[in-house]
Amino acid sequence: MNTKKRSTGLWRGLTAIFASLLALSVGASSILQANSSFVYGQLGIKNYKIVDTAGDVQKDSTYFKSEFSSIADLIAAKEALAAEIASEGTVLLKNNEAALPLDTADTVTLWGLNSVHPTLGGKIGSSVYADAAAGQIEWGIVSSLKEKGFKLNEKMIALYDTDDMTKNYGRSGGHSLNPSFGKSYENPSIYNVGEAPADIYTDDILASADGTVALVVLSRDSSEAADYNPEMQNL
Repeated sequence: MNTKKRSTGLWRGLTAIFASLLALSVGASSILQANSSFVYGQLGIKNYKIVDTAGDVQKDSTYFKSEFSSIADLIAAKEALAAEIASEGTVLLKNNEAALPLDTADTVTLWGLNSVHPTLGGKIGSSVYADAAAGQIEWGIVSSLKEKGFKLNEKMIALYDTDDMTKNYGRSGGHSLNPSFGKSYENPSIYNVGEAPADIYTDDILASADGTVALVVLSRDSSEAADYNPEMQNL
């Protein structure tokens, strides 16, 4: 009787020990698994290898190698591709009196607020961000024309750059998507076209455009959520 009790107690003790060891083992395995990269790195070993379809060890694991040797080369190629896409995607419908191509000897007057302050993106969508530190440039109509050697009517540009233009008609105040999403044609008073009114063009401003080449920029306002209903007569 005493022998049986001692045997039962022994097994209970061993079971408790084994259960504790198992719990410790599971916990240690979880910790090691979570930190496997660090552990293998410290030991200087790997738990995997990369092989090609032939079964040989692949010495180079870089699958997609850039054809560019630097960020500057990548940016230059990106700009060249953008210029190619723009030129191939442009269609000249009519060229009365050989108006195009423009001559850099002529002064160009940009007409339309969006020629200087275009609608880019909005509250959603393709907002533009240029990383200057990486050599990226945010090109606009003004900067592009100047980069190509064109002379611009600076008086018109200065007009579009005034606080009155930008606050009341430009990016901050002139977009139909302001101040919130919604069907703006349900409240026509909040619908803006993002363009300056005709009465801002004084006689002095109009005179500055005499003898220059007119480049008119027509653009839509942002965005898909800012609906326009042309059937409403009071718009």
